[in-house]
Amino acid sequence: MENNPFPIPTRIILLAVCLLTLGTAAAQMAQQGADLKEVQGLHLQRFDPKTGRRMWDFKAARALADGDVYRGRNPQVIVYGSEYNMHVDAGGAVFRRKDNSFDLLDEVIVKIDDPSKTVIRTDSLSWDAERQILFTEDLVSIQREGLIATGIGMELRPGEDKRVDIATLKQNVKMKIDGSTTRDIVLSPVTGRDDPPAEDSQPMHISSAGPLTIDLVVSKATLHDSVEVKRGGVVITCDSVEVEFDSETRAVVSILCDGNVKAVDGLNGASGSVLSWDVHTGLCEITGEPGGERAKTWRGESTVSADVIWFYEPDRKILWSGRAHIQSPVEGIDPVLHFGGDRQ
Repeated sequence: MENNPFPIPTRIILLAVCLLTLGTAAAQMAQQGADLKEVQGLHLQRFDPKTGRRMWDFKAARALADGDVYRGRNPQVIVYGSEYNMHVDAGGAVFRRKDNSFDLLDEVIVKIDDPSKTVIRTDSLSWDAERQILFTEDLVSIQREGLIATGIGMELRPGEDKRVDIATLKQNVKMKIDGSTTRDIVLSPVTGRDDPPAEDSQPMHISSAGPLTIDLVVSKATLHDSVEVKRGGVVITCDSVEVEFDSETRAVVSILCDGNVKAVDGLNGASGSVLSWDVHTGLCEITGEPGGERAKTWRGESTVSADVIWFYEPDRKILWSGRAHIQSPVEGIDPVLHFGGDRQ
């Protein structure tokens, strides 16, 4: 005997309801399928409403359109600037016509046609139409001639004139500068090393909590927050550092360390508020805090403190401004100190 709690009329009604429900669901699915339209040769453009200048081109050989949303494979995007343009390739993309924003996904590669041939790689990159920037929260690598930097999160900011000039890595930043571009940065006089090693092949490593900002036009990189600079045996810590490059040779031409500066190489070192190194003059300057801690250098147990201290690389002299305080052990000042007297 069949064990069914529903009588036959009730079962017929339930079966009809189920068939009606399935039919409705199938109709909805069919309608959704009908809403998806295949687009061949998708080409979208955006112009600045204020200036009328072209901002970007978005192309995909094939895409599926669901209303105002397009999903495509292997898109090609160009972001235009008055100085340099960005050419972006990716594995996939989602474009929203409602606000003219898009997401680029899967092995995103950005090639900037600046003289340093900057290439940026990340897993995703999005266009914020309101702020007019490209951004990501993923791991990013930026590679230029003589330099590679990595970090978490990035903004590519064209600027008011649409010039693609600023790339910012947000946090956990690491930057490596080739030895060939830092061969003229001899930090050993700052820390008093008497026999500096051949530094032509030694790269410079810089790390910081972030952010790192790279100005593509004037070839300048600035790192902030818990900065550490390493080259050979020299380690410099500070609050921020600015590295300027020659726009043609890509060589480092100056370094500016700001805030709580300390340079150490074994038993020797120097400290102050600001440290600047100029390649062309070979002069390094360390200044103290106005009205506070003075600039200081030490060679083993010998120390010199003053308002400003200069280290002159060619003849390895130490110069100072104002009254200097010199302290040395009983046996005399370390012979590494070559005093040049007051520069004022």
